Amino acid sequence: MSTPEPDVFAKDWSAAWNRRDVEAVLRHFHDDVVFTSPVAAELMPGSGGVVRGKAALRQYWTAALAALPGCGSTSSTFTRANPY
Repeated sequence: MSTPEPDVFAKDWSAAWNRRDVEAVLRHFHDDVVFTSPVAAELMPGSGGVVRGKAALRQYWTAALAALPGCGSTSSTFTRANPY
């Protein structure tokens, strides 16, 4: 998986999330993703807020979208730091 341009990543992710297209959102993540969220701690008892692996992330986001029907995302503009 290559590293996408930050603005493109943010726009694609936000658009997929707002369509409630979990599979499109998951395409942005490796199979061995580790995702941390305080909401995960509430929706996935025993997780401590840490979701490990794409299958678990799919389960979490599907549950989150069902539990939070008004949930949405807006994209932001990202810049890369100049190393010099």
